[in-house]
Amino acid sequence: MLTGRFLYDPVGPFHRWSETPEDVREYWWKLFGDKVTWDPRDHGHIKKTFQTRGAKRLSDMLSKVRTKGTRPHWICEEAWKGLIDHWEGEAFKKISTQNKTNRASGKGGAARELGRPVDPDELFLATHKKKSGTWVDNRSQTTY
Repeated sequence: MLTGRFLYDPVGPFHRWSETPEDVREYWWKLFGDKVTWDPRDHGHIKKTFQTRGAKRLSDMLSKVRTKGTRPHWICEEAWKGLIDHWEGEAFKKISTQNKTNRASGKGGAARELGRPVDPDELFLATHKKKSGTWVDNRSQTTY
């Protein structure tokens, strides 16, 4: 449901959901609410889902635009310049390089360490218990 028109009409540039001003996100929520109806009892769940998917959608759209390197019709000239400045900045490049390194490393570490495939119970414990041995949350303990 989030399209270019939603994201850059009437304002911009926004590099990520969390840096988008609250009033702009509320404006997008209102546009969404004008097009879609739901049971009022589901309002909280719908809004949370809208925010989660909106963040992912914005990230995906901007990633594609950045890769392509040309301004799409739905981003105004001023917003495009702001995005280019952000992408060419040292802070963005540093984070991008770190993320690239992280994605390229660390796969299969547990299997190499143990010398065998990891079973699902071991994986769950490794990802849901703190180093101190306590559970990360009550739900994890209940699930196990």
